[in-house]
Amino acid sequence: MEGRDVKTRISTLGSGYWAIALTTLVWGLHYVVLYEPLRILSPRHFLTLRFGWGAIFLLFLGHRLFFLLRSLTLGQWVGLSFLAFLSTISYQITFLKAVSLLDPLTISLILSLGPLLLAVFGHIGAGERYKKSQWGGMLVVFWGTAVLVGGGAPVEVGSFWVTGLLWGALCLFLFVLQTLWSRRLLRTLPPVTVTVLPILIGGLCIALSSPKDLFLSPAQRVPVVYFALFYTICIALYLAYFFWNRALSTLGSTRTSFLVNGQPIVTALGAIAFLGKPVSFHQVSGGLLMLSGYALFFVPEFLGKPIPLENPLDVPSDSES
Repeated sequence: MEGRDVKTRISTLGSGYWAIALTTLVWGLHYVVLYEPLRILSPRHFLTLRFGWGAIFLLFLGHRLFFLLRSLTLGQWVGLSFLAFLSTISYQITFLKAVSLLDPLTISLILSLGPLLLAVFGHIGAGERYKKSQWGGMLVVFWGTAVLVGGGAPVEVGSFWVTGLLWGALCLFLFVLQTLWSRRLLRTLPPVTVTVLPILIGGLCIALSSPKDLFLSPAQRVPVVYFALFYTICIALYLAYFFWNRALSTLGSTRTSFLVNGQPIVTALGAIAFLGKPVSFHQVSGGLLMLSGYALFFVPEFLGKPIPLENPLDVPSDSES
């Protein structure tokens, strides 16, 4: 019986790793898909199109959506509404504000601190334990991200950049908070519910706040925009967020957010393959550093950690070494 439980648990963990790998692939390529459309659409217009139509399309689920809604308690409604406020509304608006003041490379570097903060929070507040090599792996991935995206302060630092850093810090805080809150909800709700309801609630709020942005002008009705909208709603929103929540429920918040930090590698490869961008030294060296960091984190875990039979991987190694 125990052997069967171990095999089942290994299979479950494997599905979690596959889920976050697919999420990282989809979200990494998302930046490549949006490269041209965001030169046609404003960021606010794109945000309304993505989440507004994403919510409207969910209404066509009809009785299936009603089946999800009718089983929810008042407390679960409040929790899902708060997640919608965090992830679909506050985080997205804050992210766009930060990007408008900072270059995308800097904001990517700020957000790559998320897994480190989640690990520290778990270590102090939830009793998680990591080996020293695993802490080192997280720092190496952060450094690799800095090298790959070429992050850092611009030569001329003005007040607008300081303001951008404050918005970036708020964005980081919201990312950590929404990840922890999602993990909390997933203890009692299935991933599909935690995926669908925040998109529906937050998307309808965004659509109602700016209904005119739900439509494209004649000049914007081009194939590249239609393809980007299909990708950003059906794949990067519905599918990837479901996989994200599936991984959160299986692997825990630290590992899920840590692995999704591999997006810059996917984005760099996608830009080279599909946008014709040249390969640079910092991309190669940064990518190798990130892969080395992942090896430092996960190799000790797979070699020396017993498989938990019931709980997700929220509590790693029993002792540090």
